[in-house]
This record gives sequence, C-alpha cells and structure tokens, in this order.
Amino acid sequence: MPKAVNLRGHLAIVPPFVRQLFLVYFSFIGLVLVGFGCLTFFFAGAMAAGEPVARGLCVLLTAFWTLRLFAAGFIFDVRPYLTNWFYRLGYHAINLIFIYLLLVYAFTVWKGGRVSDKVAADVSRRTPVPEDLAPTNVGGYAFSDFVNAPGKGGRL
Repeated sequence: MPKAVNLRGHLAIVPPFVRQLFLVYFSFIGLVLVGFGCLTFFFAGAMAAGEPVARGLCVLLTAFWTLRLFAAGFIFDVRPYLTNWFYRLGYHAINLIFIYLLLVYAFTVWKGGRVSDKVAADVSRRTPVPEDLAPTNVGGYAFSDFVNAPGKGGRL
C-alpha cells in the first residue's frame, strides 16, 4: 500500500514531526495486526472452547474488523489509487479477507464453547495441561512447593 499511494512522496511535504508521528502510528497499527494474528493462531483452542478472555478478544476483533470495513466502505475514497487491475483485485481480495475474519470472530463470540463433543474433545487435546508441560522443579524443589506451602498464603 505505501508504494501504491506514493506515501513517501506525500510525507516528504509535511513537517518532520508529523511525518515521524505518522510513521510511528503506521508501525503500531502493523504491530497490532501482527499481534492479533499471533493471538488468534496460538490461542485458537481457547477461542474455540469459549474461554472468557478468549471470547472477550473475539468481541474486540469483531468490533475491530467491523469498523475497518466501515472505514473502507464509507470513509476512505481509494478510487484514485486503484489505477490498474492488479490494485483493484488486491483491494477487493483484502476486503474479502477482512469480511471472512469478521465472520469467523463473530461466529466464535456467538458459538464459542458450544460446539459438538467431537470438536470440544479435539480442542482439549491441543490445550496444554500442567502434566504435559516441562517440569518446574529445580534443585529438588518444585515451584508449587513455594506457592502452595502452608503459611505462605499462596504467595512467594
């Protein structure tokens, strides 16, 4: 997108602070999108199981993609930048992907945790349990000995 809209040329005429501010915001938006993708990929089991925090994340992502599609359709006028068939195809393809993400997250909010027993069993197999994790005992002491020790009140 930066090349398609001549971002470097447009930013060359604004004051340096505004240019830096825009580039920082642009970078943060990219980081947030990568973070959303990683959270979705690594915690898909929790999302499908309907765990409360995962459902909250799905509500956030549903709102995010809804607002993103609204902005694309009603705020931004990208027609001057869709100068060839490749850009037009890319624009419509990316919006189809955004619609897909919106539907997936909305479905997860609506149906999360209420899936068939077969799917729920598959999700539980992928969700790590303490017995499957690496041992936490060092020098003959387990971490849980400190946390759950009498008189410690569950604190270190």
